[in-house]
Amino acid sequence: MSKKEKNTDTEEITFRRLAFQALPEIWTYQIIAGLLLMIPISFIGNLIEMVTATPEGVFTTANIKDFLLSWRMPVLLVLAAVLAMVYLVSEILGRILLNDDILRGEQQKTARILSDSASSLKRLMNPTGLLLILYILLLAPLCGIGYTVSMSSSFQIPHFIMDVVMASPLLVVLYFAVIVFLIWLGYRFIFVLHAFLLDGMAPADAVRHSAGIVRDK
Repeated sequence: MSKKEKNTDTEEITFRRLAFQALPEIWTYQIIAGLLLMIPISFIGNLIEMVTATPEGVFTTANIKDFLLSWRMPVLLVLAAVLAMVYLVSEILGRILLNDDILRGEQQKTARILSDSASSLKRLMNPTGLLLILYILLLAPLCGIGYTVSMSSSFQIPHFIMDVVMASPLLVVLYFAVIVFLIWLGYRFIFVLHAFLLDGMAPADAVRHSAGIVRDK
């Protein structure tokens, strides 16, 4: 068999896997995961609306102190944390495991992928893991690079804070310096979750591993 024929066969096999295995598996995951997570997401969303339904539950510059000191703040933080974990499992951890299965030619059920993703959250409950979650949920959306979830993809700094920042040249310089630093973090640690999930590394080891990969390129 000639080299040209070998290349053609490889392309045909690759296309066949894409059309008949990869795409159907991706679509199946998106549909089933969306249906399975619709109930907890809707339930938590309704609880958040109930907590903020009264005038006292609206967060504004006028009542910021009273809001932070009220019972609503810790309740909202707990609900938001649970909701964030649901999105993290479905949209990031689960998809990394799904893509790994596709590359390996395996076909794990969506429920199994979500279960493995949820189980991995326990290993993120340490200082390094919590910093990774903080970056994914809050910091990455600000700079537009790195892992993000749809829950916080439109996150932005409130206008009343940005007005104060833009009014001071020093704060403007510091603001853009922070953005550049966050972009650098997203680039340097882009492989952290892959090492954490696929290689079973601890979060701190995964951070060092990702930095080493990027540094060696």
